[in-house]
Amino acid sequence: MALIYAKKKGVPFWIYEDKMHFEDEYQRNLHLSYIVREAVQNDKIVPYFQAIMDNKTKKITKYECLARLIDANEKVLSPLLFIPIAKNIKIYNDVTKAIVNKCFSAFEENDFEFSINLSIEDIMSSEIFNFILEKLKNSKAASRVTFELLESEAIQDFKKVDRFISEVVRYGAKIAIDDFGSGYSNFSYITKIETDYIKIDGSLIENIDVDEASEIVVDTIVQFAKKLGIKTIAEYVHSSVVMDKVCELGIDYSQGFYIDEPSLKL
Repeated sequence: MALIYAKKKGVPFWIYEDKMHFEDEYQRNLHLSYIVREAVQNDKIVPYFQAIMDNKTKKITKYECLARLIDANEKVLSPLLFIPIAKNIKIYNDVTKAIVNKCFSAFEENDFEFSINLSIEDIMSSEIFNFILEKLKNSKAASRVTFELLESEAIQDFKKVDRFISEVVRYGAKIAIDDFGSGYSNFSYITKIETDYIKIDGSLIENIDVDEASEIVVDTIVQFAKKLGIKTIAEYVHSSVVMDKVCELGIDYSQGFYIDEPSLKL
């Protein structure tokens, strides 16, 4: 257990001590593994929908689809809990397929645009790549979907990412960079990937009305995006004051609890 912990931390060694409670974490992960397997088998991986508002028209034009797990007690689990477990027990592809299927079904018969989050593992997986292409070929909603790629995940193989993007855009799909401005963010990332939207990270938007540094960073991102013809979306818009500041800076769309909370129904 100490060896695995050391590898995760990237350190040469770690000394095992009882007070670290490694066993508790193992027990918790085993329990979660059972819950995730059961949820996949019983079709309990579902999308929650959060509205995205056009800042000019003040109308809801898009929804982001957020993965959730409903356990046997009808408790809703966050993807932060169950996605790492799904990856560890090698059923992550099943989770992705379930979400993609249900998202397309939800938007098949309406006119809203919608976005689905994809990890680098999804894009690198030939199984998921082919599954998504097949879905795009056979869906009326293909031209209204946006695939959100996490900016905070390291991309080792830009050729595979480029191939994925070039294939999905043929069907009218769009690309968004999610959580831009978090982690090791750099603007060269945007120049390497042809993207339609930049979603500005909530950590920058949250206190934009009182934090001058955040405002400067966001303004820089917005001006950069405008010059490249990329639309911007503010995440974590949680108050009217933040909403006013977002509009003042010329951000195209807003998303957050001030506008709409994630829910099981549209």
